[in-house]
Amino acid sequence: MLGDLGFPYYLGGSRYMAERCAESAYKVHIIETTDWDFYATWAKEREELLLQKGFTINQNAQEYRDSEAIVVLEKGNIDFILRMNAEFYHSIFENIIPEFYYKFLWKSSPYQPQRKDIVLCMEQLLSIRRL
Repeated sequence: MLGDLGFPYYLGGSRYMAERCAESAYKVHIIETTDWDFYATWAKEREELLLQKGFTINQNAQEYRDSEAIVVLEKGNIDFILRMNAEFYHSIFENIIPEFYYKFLWKSSPYQPQRKDIVLCMEQLLSIRRL
């Protein structure tokens, strides 16, 4: 989708979890219009490269930003979050169990978590990982 950007980046969000939850009782369903969420470690050069590739800074993304997110860029249905440390964030995200994601972090869940509660959950996971 994005090709080689010259730096490592990760798929996140519901598309990533749909793959991880495929064999779980807690299936994350995606549809054609489901957005793509990617993230990488922030560097000025990376932000500038994404802007040159047509991404814009999403000024309305404040409600999604946890303490690790530096800037959220968007282009069409792609969100790209530049983070303080993508590897640190990935070490948390890849270990979230499907049931937890389904109930507390997935915006389209039947449990309908509020955005502020999703950010709060992520902040708690970040805090625990920092211990």
